[in-house]
Amino acid sequence: MSFIDDVSSLRKSLSSDGEALLPVDEGYETAIKRWAANAERRAAIVVRVGNAADVAVAIKFARDHTLPVAVCGGGHSPAGHSSLEGGLVIDLRKLKKVTVDPATRIIKAGGGATWFDVDAAAAQHGLATVGGTVSHTGIGGLTLGGGYGWLSGLHGLTCDNVVRFDVVTADGRELVASETSEPDLFWALRGGGQNFGVVTTFYYQGHPVTDAHFSLVALPTSAFEPAAIAAKSVLGRNPKSSLALILARPPPAHVTSILCCMIHFGTSEESREIFKPIWDLGPHVVRDERVPYTVLNTFQDPMVPHGLRRLMYSYLVTDITVDALRDVVEAFDKNPNPNVMAVFELFHLDKIMSVDHQATAFGNRRNETSFMITAGWPSAEDDDAQLAWAKSVGAALGSINTGRRYANYVENGLDAPKEAGNIWGANLARLQQIKAVYDPTNFFRHGRNIAPAPKS
Repeated sequence: MSFIDDVSSLRKSLSSDGEALLPVDEGYETAIKRWAANAERRAAIVVRVGNAADVAVAIKFARDHTLPVAVCGGGHSPAGHSSLEGGLVIDLRKLKKVTVDPATRIIKAGGGATWFDVDAAAAQHGLATVGGTVSHTGIGGLTLGGGYGWLSGLHGLTCDNVVRFDVVTADGRELVASETSEPDLFWALRGGGQNFGVVTTFYYQGHPVTDAHFSLVALPTSAFEPAAIAAKSVLGRNPKSSLALILARPPPAHVTSILCCMIHFGTSEESREIFKPIWDLGPHVVRDERVPYTVLNTFQDPMVPHGLRRLMYSYLVTDITVDALRDVVEAFDKNPNPNVMAVFELFHLDKIMSVDHQATAFGNRRNETSFMITAGWPSAEDDDAQLAWAKSVGAALGSINTGRRYANYVENGLDAPKEAGNIWGANLARLQQIKAVYDPTNFFRHGRNIAPAPKS
């Protein structure tokens, strides 16, 4: 019997807020849209869930009909982790509600919320948590993969700020994962990705937050040597500060520039002093102002709009050197595409490194910087060329490249099992053991997959 014959029964089993969409149904085309056009897949059926019970219903339906499953939170994966050709997509985007308990400062967010939703709700109480630096990113993928943000210097990774997950496992159970309930699952969800279940609600610890001083300045690429020296000199100066060194081609001229994005959660005078080595280079000032955290987290949104084909390619690097920046600039300029960026994310890392490597599943708490390459382009004919270019930029890093990966930036087309050790390091074995407990048949295998440990 085809699964189509049972869709009517599925729909009756869903809540009043849930719906099941087939390709012939109104709303289906919208449901399969993603941030990256190349990540869109024509699912056999999309189940837009209204609560956790709907997730369990969708899982049972997929099992009964041997349909592969993908989970869509924000739909922001350029590698297509939230989409699936011919399978069943569990779409969480109706679960967007965010509430805040001012007494405990706990931010409770539905699994389909974006960082815009979380930031806006928390700001009403003068709070924030460590979230993504693009506001239309979904909270789920970023949190489960670890999560860097502008507040990482003060409060660590996003996953370090989760106190509880409400999760539906592969057998349809609705579980609470925390330090005291299902602690192994709680450990695995903090950095182990989407491998262990569908998180319907995240509970974050909120923190009081001030306005930030935000400065964006531009230097010509001929200034790569003083830019590298200046960036290195400010790295790690203050946990309230972050620096992103960005190669980009901003409009209207679309000429490659070195953009320095300087952020400080303190006074403007402090910011100017901390970033003095960069200011002393006499850069062109694009923006220099105090902004609320909610506004700060939207500044990169126009640089990464929906609708283009996209890739992300990244490594963790040990340093930022003159030679590396020179070679990266040279490789970067071989692609005329205006919608490209290469970013050294220079967060203050002491807080992240203060957490033991084995305290959560997140695999890389070393003194290493995330280097990320991203590109957007309109035509599928350019897919191979854009990926080859991104790999060439990565190769230009030379000796500062550790080969280790940050899961949320791992590029399209990568053999995930081959790279699992580079993502999760020494934590991989325990993750495989926990996978064998909560998902022994590898039901949740779409994405950066962790295979269950074999039975002994």
